[in-house]
Amino acid sequence: MKKLLLALLLATTMGALSSCEDSSKIPAPEVTSVPLILAKASPDATKNYFDRERAEASINRLATLSNPTRPIFEFSFDIPNQRDVQIREVEMYKSFKRGITIGPRVLVGSYSSFPVTISMNSQEALTGLQGLFLRGATATLPTLDNLLRSTPANPSFSNPLLNGDVVVFTFEYVLQDGSRVILTPLSDVKLVNGGTAKVISGNQVNPPYALYAEFQVR
Repeated sequence: MKKLLLALLLATTMGALSSCEDSSKIPAPEVTSVPLILAKASPDATKNYFDRERAEASINRLATLSNPTRPIFEFSFDIPNQRDVQIREVEMYKSFKRGITIGPRVLVGSYSSFPVTISMNSQEALTGLQGLFLRGATATLPTLDNLLRSTPANPSFSNPLLNGDVVVFTFEYVLQDGSRVILTPLSDVKLVNGGTAKVISGNQVNPPYALYAEFQVR
């Protein structure tokens, strides 16, 4: 009986060792995730959105002043964990969003030390942006330069800024080896002149990969 129990114990132990040895041969999974970028607006209630009326005043009545008082949007972003993916720098882009349409991206800057805090006034946020207006299967890209002048050049901007207009800030990683991680995939949009524009895919602008600076009257 003792011999039988000893044989069973040895068989069980050898089976366990064999199982461990087999499992150790399984290759480690490839890294498929990247650290989340943590972007957040200022806790200051006067700096976590763009006051629309102050922005319009700075565009219109105060446009001739050398230093008009413009609303400020302040935000920060950080990358808390770079253990598996070493990031060399983060590129930040901005786009104009009205309704469900998002215009082409414009590079704001590259950042290599974190956390980063950025303060941007309404004119700095709007400069260089284009609006995307869909017309069936095609789109037009009117510039937003008229938003920075006292008289809008485009009749569709007779009211230059609307409640709910948004500047969308998005981010991309540049890794140490020079490769790139696109957090907000781009789509090709056909223009009425036959060209194409690269715009952010609409379902890829949710946090934590984007931050909204909204023009609003509160």
